[in-house]
Amino acid sequence: MRKIFTFVLFIFCFSDIAMCQSKQDYFISKIPKTIITNEPEYLNVTDTINKNRRFSSVSNLLGGLSPAYPMAKSNEQIAYDGRVSLDCISLSCHYACWCINFLVEINDTIIEIGTKEKFRKIFAPVESKEEALSFAYALTGLTLFPIYDFSFLKEEGIDYNVFRKEIKPTSVKELPDGYEVILFDTYYGYVPSYSEVLIFVSKDGSVDVLKTEQLLERIK
Repeated sequence: MRKIFTFVLFIFCFSDIAMCQSKQDYFISKIPKTIITNEPEYLNVTDTINKNRRFSSVSNLLGGLSPAYPMAKSNEQIAYDGRVSLDCISLSCHYACWCINFLVEINDTIIEIGTKEKFRKIFAPVESKEEALSFAYALTGLTLFPIYDFSFLKEEGIDYNVFRKEIKPTSVKELPDGYEVILFDTYYGYVPSYSEVLIFVSKDGSVDVLKTEQLLERIK
């Protein structure tokens, strides 16, 4: 009877490995970091007509773009009934809907970037790992972020379900026709969780999400 019980328990752990892993059951890969060190120049702009529109500096994750034009991010609250009349690089809807776009200054002219096609027209081709990281962030909805340091997994008193044996920090791998970028989708709900997102950025600026895989889940 005891032998049968042990066998059943083993099968359960194998089929649901995350619930059986301890902190010693995973390892973090030693991958060279691809870090954007340039900070985008802020474009100071105001909209005197549309009072619902706000402007702010863009994330440092856009510092890898070339040419390095002065940039700003616009946030405009809009009504949303299943259709959007505005072009938006990113549409964020929770309690309210916000259309997020970029503005750049080129030869003393301010140009609004509201589509992925226009973004590619201005900044492509992609010629470096840093630029590939900027493209991956900008054209996947501005919701994915790099994680270079997973030391928080060892924080005293907090544990995580780990769904992978190998954890890879954010990095960019150059391929003959483009770049593979690792970013992360983080959810800070009742149970914080992290998913690894593998993105392909072609040298002409096209961006495709190849795979999204749940990585970590904080234990309540």
